[in-house]
Amino acid sequence: MIPATETLSDRATACSLPEDHEALSDAFGRLGTAPERLRAAVLVGWRSESFLSALCASAPAIEHILLLEPDATRRRELQSLAARLPAALFVPECAAPTEIYSVAAYLAIARFLIGVRVAPKDVLFVVDQATVADQGEIYQPLALAVSDLQWCHSDAFIRLIHGASLLSSGLVMRWAEFLADHGEPFQALRIWSLLSEDEKRSSAIASRALACWDTVGCPRLMRRWIPLLPENDAGQATLSADVERAISDERAREHQTFNQNMRSIAKYRPALFDQLKNCAADAAARAERIHVALLADVPWLAAPGQSSVRRGDYTMLFHIDDDGSIELINPLREQWKTHLEVKAIAGTAQQSVAVGSIACLADVFNLAGTLSRTNLPNCMSSAYLFERDPALLFAVLRVFDLDWVWSDQRISLFVGDEGARQLVETFAENPLLPLPSLVRGLDPQLLAELRDVAKRRQQQSDAAFEQLARKYDDCRRKELREVLAGARKRPLRVLLPTCLFTTVLQYVTRDIAAAFAELGHEVRVVQERTPHERVPRGYLAGEIVDFDPDLIFMIDVLRPHFGGEVPPGIPVVCWIQDDLPRLSETSTIENLSELDFTYTINSDAVARYRALGYPHLELLPFAANTEIYRPAERPIEARDEVAYITNLVIPKEPAAIAGLFAELEPLFEAMDEVPLVPERVAPVVEAACKRLRRQVTAAQLAAVLPAATMLARKVDRVRYADWLLDAEIPLALYGRGWSQLPRFRAYSRGIVESGAALCEAYQRSKVVLHINRGLNCHMRVFEGLSSGGFVLARADASDLLPGEFGDRMAIGSEIEVFTSRDDLVRLVRRAFSDERWRRGVIEAGRQRVLRDHRYRSRVQSVIGDLCAALGS
Repeated sequence: MIPATETLSDRATACSLPEDHEALSDAFGRLGTAPERLRAAVLVGWRSESFLSALCASAPAIEHILLLEPDATRRRELQSLAARLPAALFVPECAAPTEIYSVAAYLAIARFLIGVRVAPKDVLFVVDQATVADQGEIYQPLALAVSDLQWCHSDAFIRLIHGASLLSSGLVMRWAEFLADHGEPFQALRIWSLLSEDEKRSSAIASRALACWDTVGCPRLMRRWIPLLPENDAGQATLSADVERAISDERAREHQTFNQNMRSIAKYRPALFDQLKNCAADAAARAERIHVALLADVPWLAAPGQSSVRRGDYTMLFHIDDDGSIELINPLREQWKTHLEVKAIAGTAQQSVAVGSIACLADVFNLAGTLSRTNLPNCMSSAYLFERDPALLFAVLRVFDLDWVWSDQRISLFVGDEGARQLVETFAENPLLPLPSLVRGLDPQLLAELRDVAKRRQQQSDAAFEQLARKYDDCRRKELREVLAGARKRPLRVLLPTCLFTTVLQYVTRDIAAAFAELGHEVRVVQERTPHERVPRGYLAGEIVDFDPDLIFMIDVLRPHFGGEVPPGIPVVCWIQDDLPRLSETSTIENLSELDFTYTINSDAVARYRALGYPHLELLPFAANTEIYRPAERPIEARDEVAYITNLVIPKEPAAIAGLFAELEPLFEAMDEVPLVPERVAPVVEAACKRLRRQVTAAQLAAVLPAATMLARKVDRVRYADWLLDAEIPLALYGRGWSQLPRFRAYSRGIVESGAALCEAYQRSKVVLHINRGLNCHMRVFEGLSSGGFVLARADASDLLPGEFGDRMAIGSEIEVFTSRDDLVRLVRRAFSDERWRRGVIEAGRQRVLRDHRYRSRVQSVIGDLCAALGS
C-alpha cells in the first residue's frame, strides 16, 4: 500500500485550482493540460457553483463532470446544480470509506469514464487540497484514488483488486479493456494477468493480452498467451512463428547492446568490469525475468514535487512472477516512469547527486543535465549511482546504451552489498568529498550510514574549533619571534590555503610554497586534489591544529573570510592579486589586526587599499619560479609567430537592456584606450543607452556593469590579435574563449597548462605578447623571460611610477615594449629577422629575473616585514 503522505506530497500537489476564472486558466498551464482538449473532469472537494462555472468556461469542450462527495446532504445540493451547468454533472453515492484508498471511488470513476468514453489523458483530475486538509479523514481516501488515476491510471487500484474481491466483477474487465483502448496497455495487462487466474476467462482475454504485449514491444511475454487462444484459431501457428522471429531479433539486439556496454565498462571502469564478471552468470540468469516496456503519450512529472505535468513516452521496468502476475520494479515511486529526455533533476545544477538504483532511469538519464559543469575552472559536479541488485543492472545493460555513463568521470557506480560498503567508505575516508546534496532512491540503511559519516565530520570539525581556541596565545608570538631571529633552531611552518578551481592563484601558491621550502622552511598547501572535492568549513581548522603553523599565507582571502577558522594569534599574509569587492568591505577591514599583513601587486592598488584602512599594506610584485621556467636542455627552435597567452571571456548580453552589446562594442572599439574598470565603463554604457533611446535607472546600470566591463576587456584583448592578423603576422592564441570567435578559430591552441607546457610555449614562438593594463610586472612577463622567451609588452603609464616596471626592468635592453600598432608590428618583424638582437634581449632579461625577480626574493621580503613588525 502506498503511504498516504507520500502519495499526497508526490502525486497530488498539482491538483489544487483556485476559483477565480483567470487563475484557473493559469492553473491549466501549470498542470500541462490544454483546456481545449479536455472533455471530462473528475473532482474531489470542490463545492462551489462558481468554480464549476469557471471550469466549464475555461474548458468549453468539457461535457461531463464527476464530483466525488462523501456527504449525502451535500450530494443532493450539488445535484441541483446540474441544470445550471453546460456540462453533465454526476454526483454518485460515495460513502465515507475506512480504507486508505477508496475502492468505491475507483469504481465510480471507472464507471464514469467507461460510460462517457473519454480517454484518461483528456480528463482533468482535480483535488481541492484545502478541503482535504480540513476534513482529511473522509476526503483523503477519495483524493488518493483520484491522484492515483491522474498519475498512474490504476496503479494502486490494481493492488487493491484481490483484497476487494473484485476479480469476478465485470466492471474490472471492462476497465481493463478501456485502459487498453485509451493508451494504457500496460495497466490493462496487469489486470488481465490477475483475471487470467480464472481458466474460464483466460482464452477470452488471450487475444487482447497478445495485442497489448505487441504494442509495448515485449515478444517474449506473448509466448505465455498463445496457448490460451481458442483451439480452433487458424492463425495460431503463424502467430507463433512471427513471435519466435521477433524474440530472436530482440535477443540479438539485447546481445549487441549488452556487449557494447560491457566493452565500454571494461575500457572506462576496469574494476567494475571485474566485479561484474564475478556475478555475471548468476545475475544474467535472473535478469532474463526482468523486462522493459515502452509506453507512449502518457502524463509524467518533470520531477516529483514539481507542479508541471508533461506528456511523452516513458519506459517501465517490471518482472513476471512464477504465477504470471506482473510486478513493477520500485512501483511506489514516480521514478519508474522514465522519460528519455534529458532534463535537470531539480531544475538547477547540483554539486553532488546520489541515485539509489538503476531502476530510477529517469534520474540516471537526467544526470548529464543535472551535473553541468560549474562556472569555476576545473570544477566538476559528482554523481554516485548505486545498484544493490546486479541482476537489475544486467537487465538494463541489455536494452539501454549507457556508454555516456561509463565514459563520464563525474559518475561513480557501486554495485551490490560490497558496493554499498565502498560507497560509504568513499565519503568516510575523504573529508574533502562533499556528501550528496540531492539523494534519490537510496535505501534506508545506506542513508543512515551516510548520515553517520556527516555526523562524524561535524564532530571532527567541532573538536578542531575547540582546540584552536586554546592553541594560539601570546606565548606563540614570543616563539615566532625567536624562530624568526634564529634563537630557536627550527624552520618556520607555513600553511598555504588555495583552491584547485582557479586558473592562476593555485600556481602562484605552488611557487610561493616552493620558495619557502627552498629557504628551508616547512610548508603545507591546503587545496582540493580532484575536480570533485571541496574544502568544507572546519577542514582548515583541522589542518591548523594538525600542522601547527607559524604563518598562514593566502591569496585574495583575508582572515575574517574564514569565519573563525583562522585564530587571531597567528600571523596571516594576504597577497591581493584581484580587485574583488569583498576585499573592500569595511566590516571585513575593521576586523583585521596587527598580525594581518597585506600585499598588492601594483602601486595603484597600494594607495587604494591603504586609504580603506588596512593596518599593514605593502607592494609585492609578481615573480617567476625559475626552477620550472627555464630554457630547455635541448634548445627549442622558435617559430616565426607571436604567442598570445591570455584567457578571453565572452560575456552574455544582460537581459535587462536588449541590444546593449550591439551598441556598446563599436563604442569600445573606436576608443584609443578601452576603459577596463566599472567606474570608467559606466559613462560608455550610458552613451550606448542614449543611442538605444533607453532611460536607465541606477539599479539597471549597476546590474549590467559587470557584463559590460567584461565586454570592454574582451575588446581590449582582441584588438591586438586583430592588429597582428591584419599585418599578416602568424599568431598562436592560448587560453579559453578564442575558439568561440570564428576569425580566431584557426589560430586557437587551446588552454596551456601552467608548468612544463607553458614553459615550452614561451620558447616555441619568437615573440610572446603581454597585454595587461597597469601590470607589466606580471608573472607572464617574468616567466617568459626566465624560460628564455622574447616578451613584448604593451607600454603603460604605470611603468614610470616608483617601484613599478621601469624600476624593475631596463626597458629597451632587458625587455621591449610597444606604444602603437605600427610599433608592435615593427618590433615583431625585427624579432623574426634579427635573431642576434632577439637573443641579446632574452639573455639580458633572463639574468635580471634570476637576480631580482624570483619568488625566493618575494618570500624574503615578507619574512623581513614579519621580523620588523614582531620586533625580532
